[in-house]
Amino acid sequence: MRDERLWSQYTLAVFCVFALGVAIRLVPLYWTPYPFNPDGFVFAGIARDTLASGSVPQPSDHRRMEVNRYVFVVLLVVLSRITGLAPLWLAQPVIAVVGAVPPIIALLLVRNLGLEFGWPPRRTLVAATLAGFVLAIEGLYLRRTVTVSYEVLGLLLVPVVLLCVHRFFETSRRAWVGVAGILLLVLPATHHFSTVIAAVSLTVLVAVWINRRPSWLTLGGLGITVGFWLYLLVYYAQSPPGHSDVITTNPALVIAWLIAIIALAHWFRTATPWLTRGAIGCIGFFGFGVLSLNAIRPIFPGTSPTPSSLLILVAPLMVLAVLATWGLPIMIRSKEGPLVLTLLIAPLTFIGLGLTAGLSLQYDFLVMRTQTFVHLGTVVIAAMAVFVLYDRVPDRPLPLTMTVKVGLPILLILVAVVTVPIAFAGLEMLSYQGTTTEAEFSAVTFASTTMETSWSGDDHITRIESNYYGSDYNMGPHPVYEWLQGGDPPPCPVVAQDSWTTLGAQLYPAPPEDLDEQTYADWQETNNAIYVSGESDDQTVIVVPTGKVEGDC
Repeated sequence: MRDERLWSQYTLAVFCVFALGVAIRLVPLYWTPYPFNPDGFVFAGIARDTLASGSVPQPSDHRRMEVNRYVFVVLLVVLSRITGLAPLWLAQPVIAVVGAVPPIIALLLVRNLGLEFGWPPRRTLVAATLAGFVLAIEGLYLRRTVTVSYEVLGLLLVPVVLLCVHRFFETSRRAWVGVAGILLLVLPATHHFSTVIAAVSLTVLVAVWINRRPSWLTLGGLGITVGFWLYLLVYYAQSPPGHSDVITTNPALVIAWLIAIIALAHWFRTATPWLTRGAIGCIGFFGFGVLSLNAIRPIFPGTSPTPSSLLILVAPLMVLAVLATWGLPIMIRSKEGPLVLTLLIAPLTFIGLGLTAGLSLQYDFLVMRTQTFVHLGTVVIAAMAVFVLYDRVPDRPLPLTMTVKVGLPILLILVAVVTVPIAFAGLEMLSYQGTTTEAEFSAVTFASTTMETSWSGDDHITRIESNYYGSDYNMGPHPVYEWLQGGDPPPCPVVAQDSWTTLGAQLYPAPPEDLDEQTYADWQETNNAIYVSGESDDQTVIVVPTGKVEGDC
């Protein structure tokens, strides 16, 4: 009876974590029915064309198709066939469901650790639920898993692959390696960067297991790892995806960082707890230090400095880092230790690469994307650390005992809650606007489908059009950029917005540039507005210069 009750409680916990994860990832639908993140229009557009033609296009047949986009496109196409809804409307709900699954993995990992530590069932349940809730809403992780991107699938598949391989080493059951093998086969067609993260993480996990318990199983795991590396290299050789050159141009540096991370994993298992905490703490605070330094002066030239408002929102995550730092030595020596350690440190390979290969935009992109993969392991360790401390304060003064037993779980929840705004921040805080309003998309559709002369707009507008429609007349944001930098207005139609005078025009990766309100009003007054959409205080307009428009922008 007690087991049935406990099972019901865990079922409820999983449901609540999943429901919270889905709900918060559906929040963008309050502002717009379109995908959160302009890149989401890429997949909706490919899926739309697939439905129209009856077959999934090859990269050579479609301007936006790549070999690493098949899985997400096929998923949208299948669900569109089943529901009868257009991919454009399905994209956000699909990502909401996919992005809500990793918090369940965190919940289950903490449950297993709690059982191993011999905790009372109630404490284990609370710790597991806490881990799931924190990962479901924590701001930086939510920022990536709310966007309509194939990377969200990678953030799910990578930990599942590692979990399966870890269970194979632990139990010798071939079913686990069978599931991992299937996922490894589809990963290269899912997301290229997640595939390389999976290969590196698999290498680290196998190395940790060989060091911990060498056997025929681990040698088999080494064979799987080598085979997967060869498979992904052959798969991507036919058509290298975008941004892959950040890795392929520096193979020696990638190998050097991989060896360093494997050595670090070995050292963590042999070092004293306080040395381990000191090392991982230095790594964590170095990351916060880089972000803080970037607020003073951009580390990667051509990018925006870290806004002070973003720095303030990120600062509470130091609590998460401190708890994870304290708990790591304890987790390493558990049965789940190899898995948790791999989830935490394997992605550091590419953070190290991004900071040492060259301070350019592509490496800034690499560092930003890599840090997301660290969060699952960090949250699992931090949640465990909170409840391990339960046993460290039974004989301490009552105020301290209550602070640890009640205050720390609440603090961890508050840390996650206060960072939520990071996920939905726009140009008021970042250099990139995720939301596409109905007025913006309406103007983009008009420009793309009716205008037969070159036109321009800011990065947000031109990116949406290029991702979804792909008109040959879209000249990109450069003409607008030159205007806002002090040049003359573009001698061609421009899709402009009232927000250019307040938040500024998006010129990613550079910070937004605003336009003087009077200059903007005079420009509209002396030219012809041929299309207007949106509310009176936040309109999107298409303005055509007076006289005959000839040539390019």
